[in-house]
Formats: sequence, C-alpha cells, structure tokens
Amino acid sequence: MKILLYTGAIIVVGSMYLLAFERVWIHALVTAALAGAIAHVLFLIVDLDDAFAGDWQVPKGAFIRARRQCERATHVMNADGT
Repeated sequence: MKILLYTGAIIVVGSMYLLAFERVWIHALVTAALAGAIAHVLFLIVDLDDAFAGDWQVPKGAFIRARRQCERATHVMNADGT
C-alpha cells in the first residue's frame, strides 16, 4: 500500500509538468503547493497508521482497563462453570 501511495504521489507531482502556465514562477508555486499538500497527507497517513504511537496518540489507559475487566469477567464466568 505504501508503494502505491508514494508512486501515486510521484506521478501526480510529475504530471504537473503537463500543465501549461505562462510564467515559470507560477508553475513552480503551484507544483510546490501540490507537493506540500501531498507530503502532508502522506505524513498524516504514516503517523496515524499506528494509533497508539506517534505524535498524535490515542490514550491507552481506557483500553487497558476494559481489557482487564473483560479478562476478570471471563475468569469469573469460567470459575462458575458456565
């Protein structure tokens, strides 16, 4: 999936060559803006790929407490024989 995302990003930015602008600086500005936007989206995809690590994290505490409660409930149910 990463290969597809990065290849697609390269193709999209490379296809900017096909657009015709009268001034070179406008073409460079549009290309840079598109490349920056794509880089930002790719960074977010990589960062949010693992929800419990990275710059933006989902707190683990609630999930750990819920898992402990489920384990205790399963242990109590198994002890009852049901």
